[in-house]
Amino acid sequence: MFYLVLITSNDWINPQYSYPLTDEMVVGHKFSKPSLVKCQIIAGYVERDVVRKLGTIKEEYFNEIVDKIIESIF
Repeated sequence: MFYLVLITSNDWINPQYSYPLTDEMVVGHKFSKPSLVKCQIIAGYVERDVVRKLGTIKEEYFNEIVDKIIESIF
């Protein structure tokens, strides 16, 4: 199982469902501009649906993002 999220630099649509993402939170990727995880998008996916992998989120921040997704949905 994995979580698939939208990462964007655009926060003008539904900012209450966004979680800020910094370079320090991710292993294997540096963002060229401020980025956010959009937490209101939930769907089932399989690995072949993943367009690209930008890196791996550190566990501490992963748990915070999961909490934000749960808070946003429920």
